[in-house]
Amino acid sequence: MDDALQVFLVEARELLEDMETALLGVEAADDKTELVNAIFRAAHTIKGSSGLFSLNHVVAFTHVVESVLDQVRAGKLALADKLVVLLLACNDHIGALVDGVAAGELAGSPELTAAGAPLLADLRTYLEAPKAQAGSADSASSSRNLPTADTEKVERIAADTARADHWHISLRFGPDVLRNGMDPLSFIRYLGTMGQITAIETVTDALPDVEHFDAELCYLGFEIAFKTDADKAAIEKVFEFVQGDCRVVILPPHSRISEYIALISLQPSEISRLGDMLVRCGTLTAQELDMALDTQADTPAKPIGTILVEQGSVQPEVVEAALTKQKQVKEASATESKSIRVDADKLDQLINLVGELIIAGASVNL
Repeated sequence: MDDALQVFLVEARELLEDMETALLGVEAADDKTELVNAIFRAAHTIKGSSGLFSLNHVVAFTHVVESVLDQVRAGKLALADKLVVLLLACNDHIGALVDGVAAGELAGSPELTAAGAPLLADLRTYLEAPKAQAGSADSASSSRNLPTADTEKVERIAADTARADHWHISLRFGPDVLRNGMDPLSFIRYLGTMGQITAIETVTDALPDVEHFDAELCYLGFEIAFKTDADKAAIEKVFEFVQGDCRVVILPPHSRISEYIALISLQPSEISRLGDMLVRCGTLTAQELDMALDTQADTPAKPIGTILVEQGSVQPEVVEAALTKQKQVKEASATESKSIRVDADKLDQLINLVGELIIAGASVNL
């Protein structure tokens, strides 16, 4: 058996154990958010990893489970007793599918398909329920969270919005993201649960000619205007499952540039590296800094600040403020190194001793 597939089987079984543990404990938990996220992550990871090995039967079943969990995570479904029991049964069935793969059934079997059919039917009733129960208030909320072509509040991102008071997210999915079992739109929908997507632009520059078009590849990118109280690290975490399959650039609202600059000015008066200063003030994430350092390793002559601006991670004004702070700390440190601080009492004692020494010397001369 292929080594990579063997690793997948081990990890899938571990994720299923984690999923089962979270499901058994979710009802008793006071705050269910973290457990629901853990259950979703387990299903999502299994689906994505299955796609890498073209285990389409595992992807198809887990996708439906993931869709129901996405509704729970968005607050549209309550994780009640009946649903927990169903998800535990689905967890067992995914385990059976994984065991089938381990036994060499890479395309599944009629028996497993038949066993999963009633579970899929029950899951789809939950997916249809939110649609049937959605009223006008729910529709309005959905419109606020994720604009569509019919929403009056939707604006196309134009050049004059660069200084608007919103986060700007530049998103480019890799061509194989669909083959890996990921749904790009699901990430945008989840982003809408954290705040308000005020404008979105679909980027089609990578679309090939019709004769070269492959329906299994992703050619689209998105430019998103997003209003939220979340910080940059929280926004970046939305895309943690596709970090290897996409490029994400997150720029803060123009109004927050002054906040980042103020935070930099308040940082301790100690010499720090530019990247560490920017991570500490929140305008840069650790992942973006690692990416910039990898680039600098290939081009050592290029300053890290220039690389960060070129890759779109930090605004030039923020880098300039950090460099100014760094220069001030270095100058203050150099000034301090030219002088010595002495306790006042010790200085008085030294002066007295010098005075006594002068008097004693004068007495000898007499």
